[in-house]
Amino acid sequence: MSVKYTGKNEAKEGTFPPFPVQEKEIVLTGLLMQKTEKGDRISLKIDIGWGKPMNLDLAEMEVLVHRGTEDGPVVYWTQESCMIKARFKETISLRAQSDYELFYLTVRSLEQRAIIYGPYSLQGTVHGE
Repeated sequence: MSVKYTGKNEAKEGTFPPFPVQEKEIVLTGLLMQKTEKGDRISLKIDIGWGKPMNLDLAEMEVLVHRGTEDGPVVYWTQESCMIKARFKETISLRAQSDYELFYLTVRSLEQRAIIYGPYSLQGTVHGE
């Protein structure tokens, strides 16, 4: 399999003030994957630096990836927790459905039980045959 395209959107730690994660989903970043053909394998790498607010014992956060639009179909979901600070890293694999793909990395936290410290990124690679 050959690499047809790669892209990455990121915010490095220290380039923004830490912010609380809300109950309503927050879009961290989007990523346009070009040069895809139906059936191509797409690898998405997620990286989020986050932690708990000072007044809580435990942080909790949901991480989601939507396809197509900010509120499009969810292609990935997980719930994470941490005691102080954490670095969430995950790689997921999908199949392309068209000649380009758009993905959105979002987070949410019931009762604002998480803070994004950074860095955060969404990186994608299109693998052709």
